[in-house]
Amino acid sequence: MNTKTQPITSIDYAGRTCALRTSGGTAVGQGFVALSHRGERWVITGGRAPHKESSSGKVYATPFPGGYAESEFFPGVFDLVWVPATPAKTQAHA
Repeated sequence: MNTKTQPITSIDYAGRTCALRTSGGTAVGQGFVALSHRGERWVITGGRAPHKESSSGKVYATPFPGGYAESEFFPGVFDLVWVPATPAKTQAHA
């Protein structure tokens, strides 16, 4: 059965909503099965957009199939990236 899930999103250091995507631009939702750089399959369960400019953020995943222990990875382990979906929030000047 093919089910659609909402893309995984998170707010980054600049206040932008970011979406988790593959390097090819495909939106990644909860339950997306990704291949690690070691050839292992993992189920993406969530993540956190970059908390500072030099960060790539984090991705949360469980082993596939049937893993229960969630682990935290850099997105590049699965060839994923956080892409800003909204502009940065600016400070109002008085």
